[in-house]
Amino acid sequence: MAPDTAEAAQPSTYDKCPGAKSVVYPDSADFLRMLASHPTTMLPLLIITTIVYVVILSLSTKMLRNAAKIRDEQIRSDLYLCLSTPIVVSSICLQGMFIPRSVAGMSTISLAYVMFAVWRCVSLLFRMYGDSENMSELMIQSDIRLPLHSIPLCCCPCLPSLEPTVEKIDTLKFFVLQTPVVRMICVVLINTIKVESYCETTLATKILSWGGLASTLIAVYSSSIFVKMSNDHLRRYHLDVLIKCTNLTQFMYNVLRMAVDQTAMAPVFLNDIVFDDGTLIEARVQADFWYNALLIFTLALIAFSLNSNIRPGKSALFDIEPSPLAGRQPIIGATRNCLPFYGATELANEETILI
Repeated sequence: MAPDTAEAAQPSTYDKCPGAKSVVYPDSADFLRMLASHPTTMLPLLIITTIVYVVILSLSTKMLRNAAKIRDEQIRSDLYLCLSTPIVVSSICLQGMFIPRSVAGMSTISLAYVMFAVWRCVSLLFRMYGDSENMSELMIQSDIRLPLHSIPLCCCPCLPSLEPTVEKIDTLKFFVLQTPVVRMICVVLINTIKVESYCETTLATKILSWGGLASTLIAVYSSSIFVKMSNDHLRRYHLDVLIKCTNLTQFMYNVLRMAVDQTAMAPVFLNDIVFDDGTLIEARVQADFWYNALLIFTLALIAFSLNSNIRPGKSALFDIEPSPLAGRQPIIGATRNCLPFYGATELANEETILI
């Protein structure tokens, strides 16, 4: 009787949210025991997801072994980070499926890693060009403009194209690099509101959630412009695939999170599962479980795409020779006659201008 009294005396997580209830996350042992003892779709899903995770682990191991063959140290370091995204995020998701109580803390770490990977992908793109000034000059020489009709506004062909000046390129770069900072600030503030026992669905948390999503969409849009305008130069390196896959990871991470949060609060989609012995799995716990499973399936497709495109014989990144002026000398340059752009290996046989 004493434990029940003590438990009743404890303040609810949502005491300051009228009509809401606290969410009880079971410990791992009790959660797995409930899944094993009672027939639900969650146990088969957990088994299937674990198998998919093993596939992601195998693909990621192969990708990282391939990345070790890249001779340029800067490119190799960035690829290690970006290609590890599927296995890092899926590991955290699988942990959340087995240990429900770890979801809140570990998801913040997962988000931070994805945001950092986005930053390194864009940095790698500019590493290929040298800097914004060199990129602008090469684009102007090739008569390439900034295509504003890019994902997610690709269905709006009426949007104009802009001249790729240094100022516009730096502005787009800022729009991409703002999302790690903005997203982390939003997550920290939302978690702070929850810890302080305020309602999870206040106007402030909604504004922060939508603000984080807007920041993500702006970053996806800006990086899509870079990919589209650089496609002719970078196609042989398959950097477009790397950037698109990283963008898809952060987009699905945020969209699925918001969709699952709304589903957990709508009884028409999910209800508490109450078993005959009185134990239950709350809707919030189920929502987190499905979120992690869906994200792992998405990451399996991303890992397969990266493994197919970023490998020796497929990507010219493996043909780039180390540069003694790493970080200053562009890998993509132009001949004196302004011919199409080449990588460092081809440029070795040409008289080139390195800007």
